[in-house]
Amino acid sequence: MALSAAQMRALPQYFTDLPDPRRAQGRRHRLPVVPALTAGASLCGMQGYKAMAEWASSLGQAARQRFGCRRVNGHYLVPSLYVIRDCLVRLGPKALDRRLQAWQAAQLNSSDEALAMDGKIMKGGVDHTGAQTQKLSG
Repeated sequence: MALSAAQMRALPQYFTDLPDPRRAQGRRHRLPVVPALTAGASLCGMQGYKAMAEWASSLGQAARQRFGCRRVNGHYLVPSLYVIRDCLVRLGPKALDRRLQAWQAAQLNSSDEALAMDGKIMKGGVDHTGAQTQKLSG
């Protein structure tokens, strides 16, 4: 799936009411940006934290702005792999899934419940190429 500019702008809005489980010290990225980026990556076929972080890093400056990324010295920065993994693990999969379903219903005009996001990697789930297996709820 390719996300439109409007869809990119809309995704973070669905995560604004999530309570931030991170310590206040050292927060550099607004919480809604992190699940929005990972949801966008997941919708575009990325699986696993590393692939999601690489997808986010590959975004151009305009796309990063649409997602609401932090701006430093005129450039929009995306969260690191560590920040993405840490936030997804701390946020409950049910809360993420509920918001992604709401976004899907509004943006895709579909009642299909096939899109879901869990943010858990299966322990020891590594295939022959070294890729980790991520379990998504559906």
